[in-house]
Amino acid sequence: VRHMCAATPVGPFREVGEEQYAHTPFSEIYLVPQMRAVYTSMCEIAKILCRMHDFVPPMIRNCDFLRQKNWKNEITLRSNPYSLVHDCEGKTAFEHLSANPSNFRRFNESMKAADSTLVTMGLYPFTQELGPLASDDTVTLVDIGGGRGHVIRQIKETEPELKGRFILQDQASVIKDNGDEIQRHGIEAMGHDFFKPQPIKGAFLRALAYYIRRCLHNWPNDESQKILSNLAGAMDKEKSRVLITEHIVPDVGGTMFHAWMDQTMMTFGGLERTKKDWAHLLDISGLELVKVWRAPGVPVGVVEARL
Repeated sequence: VRHMCAATPVGPFREVGEEQYAHTPFSEIYLVPQMRAVYTSMCEIAKILCRMHDFVPPMIRNCDFLRQKNWKNEITLRSNPYSLVHDCEGKTAFEHLSANPSNFRRFNESMKAADSTLVTMGLYPFTQELGPLASDDTVTLVDIGGGRGHVIRQIKETEPELKGRFILQDQASVIKDNGDEIQRHGIEAMGHDFFKPQPIKGAFLRALAYYIRRCLHNWPNDESQKILSNLAGAMDKEKSRVLITEHIVPDVGGTMFHAWMDQTMMTFGGLERTKKDWAHLLDISGLELVKVWRAPGVPVGVVEARL
């Protein structure tokens, strides 16, 4: 289904219903042996031309990996098209990348550039929703896996009436490099591994909002469930909520952008999710989907969940 979502927005197949697809003259031509040979040759040339890049060859070889698995969806974090191409079975893509500092630096810079093109503000009304509950001593927002803090800083600066404490969490190494800078903007910095219990909890410390942006699409459901369950264990039933900013894939009529993002995630074990996928993931994590905040023409949305 994930491959078919990529093969319908501009062809060669057509979508006729939810998870239902049909041939067109443009897809039927690949049943002709000579045309299949042309297509295969083009793919082999593409593999050679882009063999030095990290993620393009794995995308091209998604089908090779699935063929080895007898077309079963057995893509995991440590066994996937990326591990096939880079011969690193047993390691995650992030572990493999981090072993080469220049590659890892390039990857992080590319992710920062990609994130800068996406809407941060205007999807969720922070002051409207959190303002009535916030005071100077309240932990208003915890940005989990927030990197260098550009998003939480933007939220704080564009919502000046929103009171309370703002906390940035990421791996200790990330916080070490950036903690002093972010604190100059009135934001607390905290080293934290989101696979471990959330430390911002307790009767007087629970946050109004646990915010996680473009992290969960990197992880399959098992790992994402662990991350979200840790948040559920820290929340206040009446006041706390989890806010997840991610791409929301339509059930029907997805765009080429949605398909491209999911194909990219597929290479190393991640995935983009539909609203139904998010509802299921939240349910198994002890949370309930309350609302998806969206804006016309914007590919990302904010999934709001509560206990």
